[in-house]
Amino acid sequence: MNPKKISLVVSLLKTTYGLLFLIAGLDKFFNTAVHWGKHMSGYFLSIIPLDMKTLIFIIGLFEIFLGILIFLPKWTKTGSLIASVLLIFIALNLISLRSYYDLALCYIVMAIGALALSILTSTIQHND
Repeated sequence: MNPKKISLVVSLLKTTYGLLFLIAGLDKFFNTAVHWGKHMSGYFLSIIPLDMKTLIFIIGLFEIFLGILIFLPKWTKTGSLIASVLLIFIALNLISLRSYYDLALCYIVMAIGALALSILTSTIQHND
């Protein structure tokens, strides 16, 4: 494989996922893009001992941290792997609502992309 092409793909994915998590995390505090509460499963809320607003703020802080982690070269591999797991949990949450199946599918696809970023980052770091 061409190392320059791999580096380009990694840069594109890193920028995409870094910005995705930074913007989504910040929006948890402003609800300008999405009203996040309507996407929270009652089941998950029943097993987590926090009210919805507090939980959404904590998720927002975590997503901001994750976005920063993805941008940091030494942490891109780990951050994108954590991102892929988080995206799968988000998809499961949406599926448990018995609606938003289209969004759940999008989150699964994003999880695969985040996993690809982790694998490609590992490949680049291994070759350096």
